[in-house]
Amino acid sequence: MPRQKSFGCPTELAVSVLGGKWRVVILAYLKEGVHRFGELKHRLPGISGKVLTQQLRALAREGLIERTIYSEVPARTEYELTEYGRSLIPVLEAIYHWGLRHAVRRADARVELVVTPQQVTALAVSLRAGRVPVSRRGTVRRLSVHP
Repeated sequence: MPRQKSFGCPTELAVSVLGGKWRVVILAYLKEGVHRFGELKHRLPGISGKVLTQQLRALAREGLIERTIYSEVPARTEYELTEYGRSLIPVLEAIYHWGLRHAVRRADARVELVVTPQQVTALAVSLRAGRVPVSRRGTVRRLSVHP
């Protein structure tokens, strides 16, 4: 039987579930809706397939995301937030807004904000309305305008 971990406070438990380089970012993308593995891999250019698989499995074990496998050829697997995972949306949005404020505060050579807050807001409104800037390949274009 696995040894039960003990935590000194709820924050320590939350960080053990959400910590690491990729988990919060993966959850933030899944907050937008259902994504396939390849879409997530494309949106996270610095992550290997092995690490993405490990992170997705860990988030699924925690009950934050749901993995749906379709028996098609080729096989299709989709990931989405569970109801429990959607309870993190306010937290993810707070982290996002804090990150914007922190990037502005650290507006020196160490941080480069790739889009302005206005562009991010416009993209979020477009996403909610179903109007997304799409490339010819059918994927969401990366905004890369520097302030």
